[in-house]
Amino acid sequence: VVKVADEDRWKLIDFATACDDGDQVPLHYTLRYAAPEVIKAAAAGAASTGRRCSSDMWSLGVMAYELYTGERLFGVMTNEQVAATLAMPGGVPLPGLHNIEPNAARFILKLLVKDPKERWTAEKGLDARFFRSLDDTTKMASAAAAVASTLHNIAGKVDRILDLSLVTLKD
Repeated sequence: VVKVADEDRWKLIDFATACDDGDQVPLHYTLRYAAPEVIKAAAAGAASTGRRCSSDMWSLGVMAYELYTGERLFGVMTNEQVAATLAMPGGVPLPGLHNIEPNAARFILKLLVKDPKERWTAEKGLDARFFRSLDDTTKMASAAAAVASTLHNIAGKVDRILDLSLVTLKD
C-alpha cells in the first residue's frame, strides 16, 4: 500500500509478485515484514519457496501492530537481531499491545504467531471481534465527523510508518 501524496489517495501495488497459494516462487522478502518460515527458508539457502497465504497474514500482523502502536515491530534491532528473533522458538516481543483496544490486540496476537499452522487465516481474521467491533463503532457514530476523524488518525499512523520505512531504506 502506497500513499500518493500529491493526489491524497492510497494505492494498492506490487501485484507483479501475486501468485496462488502453494505456487513455487523465488524467495524475495522484506526482512522486518517477512514471516518466520520465510526467514528460515532463506537461512537454509533456499532460492525459492512454496507461497503460503499464512506468510501474508504474518505481514498483515506486522503492519497492524505498527499502525496501532505507532512503533516499528522490531524497533532499533539490527537486521541480524530481527532474523534471529524470527528464527528462534518463542514469541516476538509485542510491548505496545497493552496500550491498544483489546480486540485489535487479540487480532494482532493471532496474526503474529510463529507457527504458520496456528496463525489465523484470512477467513478467521475477518470473522474476528476486531472487525465486528469496528462495524459496531461505525454504526454507533452519529456523525460522519467521528468516522472521518478516525480515518484521519489512521492515515497519520500510516504516514509515520512510511516515513520510518524510508529512513530504514536509506540506512
